[in-house]
Amino acid sequence: MAYNHKKEELIWRKKKEKEEALLRKLGFPEDKIRMLYDYDRDVFNCDRHYGENEDVTQEGFFNKHPVYDRIIIITIEDLLDQVEDKNLLFKLKKADKILLQILLLRFLDYEIDEIAEELHMTSNAIRKRINKFRKKL
Repeated sequence: MAYNHKKEELIWRKKKEKEEALLRKLGFPEDKIRMLYDYDRDVFNCDRHYGENEDVTQEGFFNKHPVYDRIIIITIEDLLDQVEDKNLLFKLKKADKILLQILLLRFLDYEIDEIAEELHMTSNAIRKRINKFRKKL
């Protein structure tokens, strides 16, 4: 639906004239009336800009990139639920809890040193566990 500039402008001006007449009648200061007018004009222009540019019937509006629900992974179970490879899932379910915790933390972008500190292990021990698991794959 096309946005009708003249009609919207006319409606807005009539409302503003009535509002300003009422404010003057009530003794509102002219400088405050002008400030209110300027503010309302800015809001009107923003609304008009939105009306001009947001046309949901325009071709291609709904043909954007698909949006998927963001998957939040914060536990080992969350991580395992997202594994689609049956072989990998089987091996992960057989893995010890420390290795799963290491993998979860790596998935969450923890550095090896941070994981080592978190699990009270050495960085070298973390690397060895990861490499050992990779060899099993």
